[in-house]
Amino acid sequence: MHWLRKVQGLCTLWGTQMSSRTLYINSRQLVSLQWGHQEVPAKFNFASDVLDHWADMEKAGKRLPSPALWWVNGKGKELMWNFRELSENSQQAANVLSGACGLQRGDRVAVVLPRVPE
Repeated sequence: MHWLRKVQGLCTLWGTQMSSRTLYINSRQLVSLQWGHQEVPAKFNFASDVLDHWADMEKAGKRLPSPALWWVNGKGKELMWNFRELSENSQQAANVLSGACGLQRGDRVAVVLPRVPE
């Protein structure tokens, strides 16, 4: 419950009010949060399970395009990609890795890049 107090404190600083419904969590989820244990699926792919899901919702018109990535450089220049655009960029990167690099499904890769969206 310490985390709930911290969130309530932040809401007070931001001048917003929290209702008891704002953070409704069932008891099983609460126990997981308290002990730091999260249920982890046997196989999880962030790009397909999360990014593509939201991109498909945008494509189908079930959700308005909203920022999935919003980057601002030191000079105030902004770059904003919605989920569909980020999904397309992710697929392009995967195509480069599978084509030029010869990687196949199931191969694991670690990529270290600077903190820029390109």
